[in-house]
Amino acid sequence: MKNYMLIIMTLFLLTIDAYTKSNSLLQKLDLENVFVIPSGYDTNDNVEISFLAKLPSACFKPAGSKLKKVSEFHYHLDFLIKLKDISACQESSDRSQVRNSIYYTKTISLGELAAGKYKITFNENRIHSESFSVAKAEVGSIDDFLYAPVSNVFISEMVYFTDDARVVLSGIIQSSCLSVFNRDISVSKMGNVFIVTPKARLVPDAICERVEVPLQKIISLGKIDVEGAYLIHVRSQSGLSVNKVFHMRKKYNSETGSAPE
Repeated sequence: MKNYMLIIMTLFLLTIDAYTKSNSLLQKLDLENVFVIPSGYDTNDNVEISFLAKLPSACFKPAGSKLKKVSEFHYHLDFLIKLKDISACQESSDRSQVRNSIYYTKTISLGELAAGKYKITFNENRIHSESFSVAKAEVGSIDDFLYAPVSNVFISEMVYFTDDARVVLSGIIQSSCLSVFNRDISVSKMGNVFIVTPKARLVPDAICERVEVPLQKIISLGKIDVEGAYLIHVRSQSGLSVNKVFHMRKKYNSETGSAPE
């Protein structure tokens, strides 16, 4: 019996030690940006927020995000990272080969929200906030329009100042009756968010067949000459969307060809 109790106690202490060690490697990381569309959502939409973080080095990995509902119209977002439990990443070790910071982005769904004005706060040391509003839906359908089935958006991770920032929208059309034209794709900008609305058309009086054809459209976001991080938010079918974060930079010319520190 004593041996049995000793084994149980040993396992218990090992579990506590592992749990304590695991949690000691966790820490909150301040976010670089939180992106949300200030207006345009209604009560039928799936409300989303995207965030951009910069991991300190390759020694850290994402450990999840926590979205706390502070009040009916107030959310607080925390982002957790974890120090990798490997010898190269211990405090006493030389991290010279793993010191480069790494950008990380993620989109979080808040689901369908009641009509009202909302606020999202984030960061611990210096709290920031973003606001958005949700309007009451005027129609009972999932979408206000027939959107194109966009599933991907492509742009370089970093773009230099340009008069014509181009983006590729991609997806698969699965009906011979569905058409997408560039003239039906609109682009608007709210703060650091580009909202792309790609509408589709049904061919009238046609016999529809189930086919799969590629959807690929190249569109322009227009001139961008302010440095910073931006979000491209593309509406898609069934209340879905596609999100992409990219960085805009001024091109620096130097003898080394690199930007100043």
